[in-house]
Amino acid sequence: MNPAPSHGGRLIEAMQRHPEITDWLDLSTGLNPQPWQPPDIPLAVWHRLPEPNDGLEASAKAYYQCDALLPVAGSQMAIQALPQLRRQLCGIANVAVLDFSYQEHGYRWALSGHRVERFASFPLDDLAWLDHIDVLVVINPNNPTAQRWTPEQLLRWHTHLARRDGWLIVDEAFIDTQPAHSVSSDAPHLNGLIVMRSVGKFFGLAGLRAGFVITEPTLLDQLAQFIGPWALSGPARYILQQALIDMQWQNEAKESLETLSNNLFNILLSKGFKETRKTDLFITADTPNAKEIADKLEQQGILVRLFAEQRQLRFGLPASPEQFLRLENALDRLAKRSI
Repeated sequence: MNPAPSHGGRLIEAMQRHPEITDWLDLSTGLNPQPWQPPDIPLAVWHRLPEPNDGLEASAKAYYQCDALLPVAGSQMAIQALPQLRRQLCGIANVAVLDFSYQEHGYRWALSGHRVERFASFPLDDLAWLDHIDVLVVINPNNPTAQRWTPEQLLRWHTHLARRDGWLIVDEAFIDTQPAHSVSSDAPHLNGLIVMRSVGKFFGLAGLRAGFVITEPTLLDQLAQFIGPWALSGPARYILQQALIDMQWQNEAKESLETLSNNLFNILLSKGFKETRKTDLFITADTPNAKEIADKLEQQGILVRLFAEQRQLRFGLPASPEQFLRLENALDRLAKRSI
């Protein structure tokens, strides 16, 4: 069995490597650097058990424009539960994942005993490659390559898979700023289309560990029974509902993230990164000296996500002009040949 995947956001490890640095700029995650600010939580919310009729589901359905969903403790809970549920319902599956994507998906399917096939890319026009696939996992947009697939392409794949009771799982953790590209509204009406949504990225609430699974009601009920009651704590449900109904903040955040992403993209281009791909929450750059650059930035108190094997760096968004200037100055200190 392959080792468990590593993740970004390991700021404490970096601090331990460099105890002399006290002021860090953590750009290693794809989180909104200007997070939604939670309100005070009423004492009664702490005192009572979580209740499913507290309004969270209704608010989430309105936000995601769908009519069936299940709150879960972050997408990770669904990533771990769905392979086990699929084996329980249908036995061992042939599972297709991208080789360079969020590694937890392939890891968890393999851990549950399924046969995982890794693709460098998914063929777009030819559907024959899906004939032996039972479960296709797509992260849209892909993390960390930023590749996107249209809803039409995803639904075409789903139609082919559904003929053999296959599943199409679409992880939409980074799609909130581009809702027109989501298939969340389709999922409750199509057997075998499963969408994961996260509040950690767009809302900047990764520590809340909250998200949703959207799919047709029968499978949703089976997943709910498999996970069990109280997947989210009462305080998490309360905070999550308030975030989902704060439309003014959401609209302002979309505009802000677009501006921050464009600024970062232009800075990286100006500093010599030629192969860059962007989303509204992170930018990934190809460079033959990825490890050297990551190490030199870390020595200046700036943490980015290194994908050494692929020679890529993922940059999260700086939150302020001061942080942008700090990154620019740090990149200027690198020799041009490093980039």
